[in-house]
Amino acid sequence: MVDVINQYVRFPLPRHWGGSRTAIADGTHVKLHENNLIGSRHIRYGGYGGIAYHHIANTYIALFTSFISCGVWEAVYILDGLMKNRSAIQPETLHADTQGQSEPVFGLCRLLGIKLMPRMRGLSDTVFYRPTKTIRYQHIDALFGGEIDWELIATHARDLVQVVLSIQAGVVMPSHAAAKARHIQSSQPPVPSSWRIASSEGSGRLHTRLDTPPFSRPHHPVFPIAPPK
Repeated sequence: MVDVINQYVRFPLPRHWGGSRTAIADGTHVKLHENNLIGSRHIRYGGYGGIAYHHIANTYIALFTSFISCGVWEAVYILDGLMKNRSAIQPETLHADTQGQSEPVFGLCRLLGIKLMPRMRGLSDTVFYRPTKTIRYQHIDALFGGEIDWELIATHARDLVQVVLSIQAGVVMPSHAAAKARHIQSSQPPVPSSWRIASSEGSGRLHTRLDTPPFSRPHHPVFPIAPPK
């Protein structure tokens, strides 16, 4: 597959479609026989099967496809395709739908140098966080309901870097870290969220910051992030 992509980018026509720095991730329901171990029934599509999760470059070629179970939040696996992609096309901007985003994934994208730009429905239910209490915005101020805890960021910056370096070294897949974070977010009793959305350099654009990783000792339960040897 890598050889095919690398030969494809040599053609002049795809260059008119995009600069090979942008990709989109989306899932497609694939029907399967019911007597298998990897399929399940999808409520939305009303059939038995799984989700083929595709990463497509803006030059209209598939970069990577992974198969995931029905009902899994797609954002957990959105970064795996980029990390496993070894072709000449290395996207820096990733588009997705609502299923392709979550607070932990926003944070991981930021630390990995990937700009995640999802189409999010239900934006009114999202809580945005100010850099400081004194910051006010002319048109979007009503969206902000909290402030970033910069002390927590400074305290656990080393933990965040360790997680990212482990992902870049291939020791841990992004889906493993994202799944752990999502598990903690949905735990009962709830654990205070450490993944915050802040304004980007005072502009109207928004991105997510990490206050503390879900693996930090002082504030969260400890979960192993590396697969057992």
